[in-house]
Amino acid sequence: MAYWVHDGNQVYGAAAPLVWNTLDLKVKFGGGSTSHPTAKTLALLRIENTAGAAYMAFRAGGSAVDSYLAAGNAKGAALCRPDNSPDLCMVLVPTSATGTIEWQSQVANNTEIYLIGFVEVVDSLQEIYALAGLPAVWTDLDATTDTGAASTGLTGEALAFLWYLKNGGAGSNWFAVRPNGRTDQYLGSGAPAGCSQALSNANLKSNGLVVKTDAAGLLEHVGQAVVINAAVDLDCFVQSGWVDTDVEVFAAGAPPLAWTNLSLAAHVGAVRALCLLQVHLQNVPGVAQRAGFRASDETKNLLPGSNAYPMGVSFCVQDQDDATLVLVETGPTGIIQWQANAAGRNVDLRLLGYIAANPPPTIYDETPTGSDESAEVVVGFDCADDTSVDPLTIDLDLTDPSLVVHNAIIDGIFQPGYNGSIIPNGSNGYEVRLSGHPQFDVGAWQADAYVEDGAGAGASLNWSFTVGSMAIVTGYQSRLNAVDIEFDEIPRELDPSDPTDARYLANYTLTGPVTPVRLVQDVEYVGNNILRIYYDGNLIAGTLYEVGLSGILSTTGHPLSPSPSTVSFVAFDEKAVPIPLLGQTLRYDIRNPQTPKDAPQNAPLGTFVVNSGNLDIETARAYLRKRIWRRLGTARGAFFHLPNYGLKVDEKTLATPTKLRRLKTDIEEQIKDERDVVGVSASVSTLADGVYYVKLVVSDKFGVFESEGTIEGE
Repeated sequence: MAYWVHDGNQVYGAAAPLVWNTLDLKVKFGGGSTSHPTAKTLALLRIENTAGAAYMAFRAGGSAVDSYLAAGNAKGAALCRPDNSPDLCMVLVPTSATGTIEWQSQVANNTEIYLIGFVEVVDSLQEIYALAGLPAVWTDLDATTDTGAASTGLTGEALAFLWYLKNGGAGSNWFAVRPNGRTDQYLGSGAPAGCSQALSNANLKSNGLVVKTDAAGLLEHVGQAVVINAAVDLDCFVQSGWVDTDVEVFAAGAPPLAWTNLSLAAHVGAVRALCLLQVHLQNVPGVAQRAGFRASDETKNLLPGSNAYPMGVSFCVQDQDDATLVLVETGPTGIIQWQANAAGRNVDLRLLGYIAANPPPTIYDETPTGSDESAEVVVGFDCADDTSVDPLTIDLDLTDPSLVVHNAIIDGIFQPGYNGSIIPNGSNGYEVRLSGHPQFDVGAWQADAYVEDGAGAGASLNWSFTVGSMAIVTGYQSRLNAVDIEFDEIPRELDPSDPTDARYLANYTLTGPVTPVRLVQDVEYVGNNILRIYYDGNLIAGTLYEVGLSGILSTTGHPLSPSPSTVSFVAFDEKAVPIPLLGQTLRYDIRNPQTPKDAPQNAPLGTFVVNSGNLDIETARAYLRKRIWRRLGTARGAFFHLPNYGLKVDEKTLATPTKLRRLKTDIEEQIKDERDVVGVSASVSTLADGVYYVKLVVSDKFGVFESEGTIEGE
């Protein structure tokens, strides 16, 4: 598929050569490279002459074609004659297979040449009309075979560049080409200049003409009424990439007298394209009219000057009811501009065909684009093309809130730390998904995607998204050995091996006294956006602590911000606070007595008591006695959240006076921690190894009571 390529670079800027001189279109004037390939093309050049009129001729580098005329009103696609100072012309020139041309000028005027654009072509250079008299009426000419019946390679609708070599005929002679089947007159006494007519006043000189062929590869040509001997060569053509249209784009009417936009985008698309236009002027005898054509973003004046016979492919002059062809490049959105030099004749314009620029791929369905995204969100996009996206050109960059760029995908390869998928999507493109990546920081991110098609046309797209955050609302000590942290979202609490999980213990720090060092033992979610952090011992009352958290995510994937976050508090006193008498009397539990004193007659201890068909309750001193003996009967550390609750009784070994004193003190300290106890005195004696008799004298708000029982070591 051939595509039109816009360049726009200057390739020459000096005195014009007076002999054939080589010009490499791959090299910019002043240094550097143009976008022209090392290949044969048809190149559209803008010629800017800074002095008076001068004939200029162009041909492919290394070509034997002689299109130079030192004088005379020669015309053709590869000839020009800037008339004013300064003046501009456009020419279409076939290049060599290495991208070079040759050119010479009648006068060594200072000249600037710009490579406007080019299209790669099929090189033919075969004779399709042997030297003979040109037909005096429009006659078919087959461009599919040469004069030796060999195929030229052209098989149907195409844009063709022809060389007409005159070798016989008196004086100046006109000849022309037109698309097969047209009825418009392309050759009149007024010689409508453009790219499809030529005038030659010397033998063995060639004129370049441009025309489109039909589906059978045919065109039509004609010579002036006098006998003109000529041979015709098919130099090159564009078939794959040429789009035949033949549609009216300006109905017969007065042309604009100032440069005016004319959109061809409905036909060529909103892209640059090389367009072949038919310009048809109505007959107004004796009124000559010139018209120029240029791209919408061109600022140079391409309207012919006063020269009655201007040359170049992008303007024409007509004074008959006749037609001609011109070539013009559209602007980047498919728009051209045109202007006539005077009113008086209506004009009809038809777009006969075009070669469009390679449409770049499209990038769409970019994600994410929200303002409260997860730190683990999948980033992705789809791409499509009219031919195919090259997967080895797919790039994806991510710019973080600190404006650091992270390369996620380079040349279709996921970079270290990133993974995902690149799979065909059925639109000559790919579905690109970045599903694995380092956790996104909180804040605004930008994603930049880039792809190219197989012909090198690139497309890019960037979009933004913002990663939301989870924050701490408050934090406080909730147990002697626990701290509660409240968030504005539910923290993730599933997998203790996941560094983003709230149960990953390495996410926490505790700053406080040097000793004892408290370590996190467990973390649980207790509801209402609250995490409870359990430590391996009680916090020291009256001490300032600071809890640090980092790395965890919410259930919606929002990271903690800032990270780390801290909460400070002063640990509360662990001593029991006496409560009012009313509070003790109101405190109750299901009645399952632990001592004979509190049990109904004949009721076994530790069983539930039923009263009138319902479970009975116990309160006040009976409930206190049960709590005391439950505490003394519990091994210390049995409850994780109450690490100091219960007794540590030695194994069943011989008791010593020291052990008994220690056990007595421990019993009294445990009972003092029980609510409602005002004071206590305990006596301990040995019944057997590891079995102890305990007698208690306890004071509460009601007074003093005694209680006794046994405890055993483990």
